[in-house]
Amino acid sequence: MSNFEIFESVAIEEFSFLSGYGFSLIDSVKDNYGCSQTYKNNWLALRISMDKEGINVVFYKLSKNQIPPYPIFFNPADEFLVFNANDLLFAKTQKNFEQVTARLYEESYLREKIKELALLLRINATDVFTGNFAILVKIYELVVQRWREIEH
Repeated sequence: MSNFEIFESVAIEEFSFLSGYGFSLIDSVKDNYGCSQTYKNNWLALRISMDKEGINVVFYKLSKNQIPPYPIFFNPADEFLVFNANDLLFAKTQKNFEQVTARLYEESYLREKIKELALLLRINATDVFTGNFAILVKIYELVVQRWREIEH
């Protein structure tokens, strides 16, 4: 079984709690570069992925019931609809989801990290799972601060 197949199987199992928030799996993609699963409910879509950069979860606040495009460049003047799990976790806990990408090729480590990330989101993202986006103000501030550091 390849790492992407393990990721796919374990992620489906560990993120199954999303169905309790009205999420359905709407897309699953696997190629030579990575794999992803996309879940959607009435307010939000989540893309859970693994590639050479590691495991990532991107949140998409729906716009007119559609998943907005992932922004290539951050523009602070644009409506803030897309953010990642690390920004949400940092806004809530002052901690990021840590992973050693080189170790994701170890099956036990991969399984452990998927389980850990699912648990962190289960604990810390229930508000956005249910359509409460008040935390977006803090996440936006973090992203703007990082953008300013990069730009200047």
